[in-house]
Amino acid sequence: VILCKVVINPSSNKMDHSILWPPESVRGMKLLDVAAFKKAITVPIAEVKISHISVVLKVLKRYYLKLRHFAAIEDGPEGTDYRVAFLHPLTFTESEEKVKSELKEVCQKVGNIESSSIVKFSNRSIELNYDNFDCNTTLRSILPLDEDAVAGYSRIGHIIHLNLKEHLISYKNIIGSVLLDKNKDVTMVVNKINTIDDSDNTFRSFSMEVLAGEGTTVTSVNQNGCTFTLDFAKVYWNPRLSTEHNIIVEMLNPQDILYDVMAGVGPFTVPAAKRRKCQVLANDLNPSSYHWLQHNCKKNMVLDRVQCHNMDGHEFIKTIVKVDLLKRWKDPDFSGTIHVTMNLPSIAIEFLPNFVGLMSDVNAQEQFNVIEPLVHVYMFSKDQKASSCVTRVAYYLGLVDTLPDFDGQITDALKALHNPEEANGTQQASGLTDADVRNLSGGKLLDKPIDIPGLVVEKVHLVRKVAPIKSMVRVSVRLTKELLMKNKTLVIGKGEAQEESPVCMQEITNDVLADTEINGSTCKKRKLDLDSVKVKN
Repeated sequence: VILCKVVINPSSNKMDHSILWPPESVRGMKLLDVAAFKKAITVPIAEVKISHISVVLKVLKRYYLKLRHFAAIEDGPEGTDYRVAFLHPLTFTESEEKVKSELKEVCQKVGNIESSSIVKFSNRSIELNYDNFDCNTTLRSILPLDEDAVAGYSRIGHIIHLNLKEHLISYKNIIGSVLLDKNKDVTMVVNKINTIDDSDNTFRSFSMEVLAGEGTTVTSVNQNGCTFTLDFAKVYWNPRLSTEHNIIVEMLNPQDILYDVMAGVGPFTVPAAKRRKCQVLANDLNPSSYHWLQHNCKKNMVLDRVQCHNMDGHEFIKTIVKVDLLKRWKDPDFSGTIHVTMNLPSIAIEFLPNFVGLMSDVNAQEQFNVIEPLVHVYMFSKDQKASSCVTRVAYYLGLVDTLPDFDGQITDALKALHNPEEANGTQQASGLTDADVRNLSGGKLLDKPIDIPGLVVEKVHLVRKVAPIKSMVRVSVRLTKELLMKNKTLVIGKGEAQEESPVCMQEITNDVLADTEINGSTCKKRKLDLDSVKVKN
């Protein structure tokens, strides 16, 4: 991942970097004109006798003028006995007396030589051009000073992916051109034009427009010791999750099993099989993801340890996972840990009810070695409280009866804080202070998990910030024998019950959810006594 950190006003720094910036005349440029970036500046130089160049340059190297496509050292004119070192006009000038003192001391030590006889300082005019400016500097010099600039971008193989804010759309073509020019081996720059959370986005892909370059959206990337090929236009891939993928993979051992419910193109599956040598059952609903999942398993030579499936995640759990889990329970030689990854943060938590009573119809008279799976379920959180995240998990596992709208409460409180006039009369005053907002933006969980009877939480981990006040969180929870063997199954959807699959031999005929008001907040609440749910024989 390449992040472009932006300083909005470079002239506000202690040193005036504008001398090494493009001309101010390029500000607001929308079509790239490389000739407009030419600029003449005067910089200090040191003419150093070749006979003592190694001694002198040890002192001067900290002050070299370092620019793209610019040599800080060059030979002197033909027939001369010195080389020229170009020095930074700011750092050297500020430290000139210190540098000369160091040179004098060094020259005395190597042979009682006067430094002035082997190095001579002067100034020289040079011309900078478009090639000399790096990507960040070029973009910052073009875009408006009074607006946030390009906050960041990702590189996926030969593709650079942007998510431009509205005020930068008019600059999209020049942004694309600069990124294409300034990044080696990049052949295409694209901008996302819708979100993955769109209601009709079943396969977690997004529409994109090409800002610069051309070619295919099929690309290859290396991550965690594996090579992945994917069609970036048709599948989900986020290079910022590389660390999280590795954290989960490092938990695994060769005797373990991984059920990867939303596997994508294999960022958990492939390294788990390749590096940790464990068996994996992987699934993804997106046909393109399934295609590249198979391709990547073959490419990384792990097909003997991975089963790939292309089906709905609910059905995958209720069929494939159920059968394999029972197989492990019946195997007296199996001694590993069973891991389940569910990385679909917007809705993954809604798949948890499939595990409640999943094994309730197995023959209780048989002898089993019951292994309790460890589920790693991902979600988004605005309040960024571990207590809220585990409450959500507990709710979808049927362990608590109500689920407050935690994120909605934060959204409403922020509106009340920043727009109290709009909020007046329509909602309570915000309970948030500016300090609270800073805490929400800090990228840390703000409390610890709470104890909920029946819920065994192994870990709550903040994976990454996805917005100023929104984070991706992983809750790792143990599916206990009591949950798996429950004699009924809760199936919870977005406000209504879902029909249960016949494979579990259970069904719920009543609605189990309704929206209700509790202390002024919207919550999800079950409408029936769970003990009254009938189970088919």
